[in-house]
Amino acid sequence: MGFFDNFGSRRQERREEAMLHKQLESQEKSTREQTSSADDNAYFIEQQQRSDLLMWQQDFSKDITDLRARFLGHTKKDGKWARGDAKPMCNETFFDYKVEPLFKSFLERAYANSNLTEKRICDALRRSFNTLAESIRVNHERYGIEFEDASDIMRQIKNVVNGPAFRPINGWLKKTDSTMFKSQDIRHEGLQREKKGLFNIGG
Repeated sequence: MGFFDNFGSRRQERREEAMLHKQLESQEKSTREQTSSADDNAYFIEQQQRSDLLMWQQDFSKDITDLRARFLGHTKKDGKWARGDAKPMCNETFFDYKVEPLFKSFLERAYANSNLTEKRICDALRRSFNTLAESIRVNHERYGIEFEDASDIMRQIKNVVNGPAFRPINGWLKKTDSTMFKSQDIRHEGLQREKKGLFNIGG
């Protein structure tokens, strides 16, 4: 084999090496983009799940809306409340001017993120229910409440309010949310570091 033959062979090898290198670079870039996209999607899903969990833990405004509808004799059809044939347990004045002002604060996010002792929570609930019971006793006719419905009204309100009212005991919900945030952020940072290590980018 002569000089030119050797030269041509080496040139062919270099072309093949360049093509192989280009293919590897293209595959690495494609894998990096796919991994990045998958990681971003996973992070987005985590954030959405975290947001959904916070909504579930902190926002009980729907519960008091549903309670109002039931008290006013509404029925649920196709996911929406509508006036039905059920007899109202009270009128709008009672719910809008007595029940909601007394208990809505227990269901809101600002309250959930407080740091309260069990005694303070129990005292606040006791005062609210005592005030409501006295209002029913004195003005039950004005509020359209039958005597036999009074205890049921109190029981249903307690079922809605008592659970959420104890969320801020000793800052429990605030600590839980904070721990969850840190856990998810650490996991996402770990994924980012793992991705960087995989492609030798940034250490």
